[in-house]
Amino acid sequence: MSEMSNRYDQHGSAHVIIIVGLVVALVAALGVVFYQNFIVKQSTTQTNTVSNTTKSDEVKTTVVSKEYCATYEQLCFTMPDTWKVVDLGQPTDGRLSGEYKIDRLEIRNETGTKVLGLESGISGIGGVCSDEDKSPLSVMSVYTTKLTGYADEWSDDRAYAVRVVSKGIDGKYHAGMYLTTAKELTNLGETQNCGFGYTPLISGKKLDYGNGAHGQLSFSSVGFGGTSSLPKYDTKTAAFDSLNTSDMNKAYDILRSAHYK
Repeated sequence: MSEMSNRYDQHGSAHVIIIVGLVVALVAALGVVFYQNFIVKQSTTQTNTVSNTTKSDEVKTTVVSKEYCATYEQLCFTMPDTWKVVDLGQPTDGRLSGEYKIDRLEIRNETGTKVLGLESGISGIGGVCSDEDKSPLSVMSVYTTKLTGYADEWSDDRAYAVRVVSKGIDGKYHAGMYLTTAKELTNLGETQNCGFGYTPLISGKKLDYGNGAHGQLSFSSVGFGGTSSLPKYDTKTAAFDSLNTSDMNKAYDILRSAHYK
């Protein structure tokens, strides 16, 4: 009886040892799985999050801008923080016949070079653009701005920021960007019109002459009235490339941001 009992005790002890061994192995295996699937993955996720946050912060620091609004026309735009607006003051050539004042602004880049000009209260613009006066004009970029309410026989209801190349009678090319409401400049492609003579002009809205009139507005890289003072290029590609530099792309973004208070 004692011998049989000892045999059972030995078998029971062996079973217990085996079971304990299996439990230990199972716990170890579960520990490895937990480490691989939770601890390591969590560590990787945290690392990626920090990396993404760092990249996001770097992008934010490179995009710094400020808003400026013209005093009298109250047209606003957004420009790089390192650029500046120079107010040229009121004209002294006798063009102002009343007590009203106009905006005459230059937007200059970091080096102080003028890239855009804004003038409001333009009056005395007239004349006819005959077919003989028209020249080829290539519309290279068109952006629909927030400015509306211009519809008439010649104008679209909206104002557009455009980049265009004009071909002169001497075969040379001129390049410019500006706000326009001219119907023929609302689509990409080739057209025939009076070029930079009148298309850079749009109707004013806020400046008041005192008789309900608002005059015209020019917000452009070319001014208005002609191309005599603009650089000339031998090819259309070279002319357009002059508008596709880093600073000129920033200038185009300024035109695209135009809006009223």
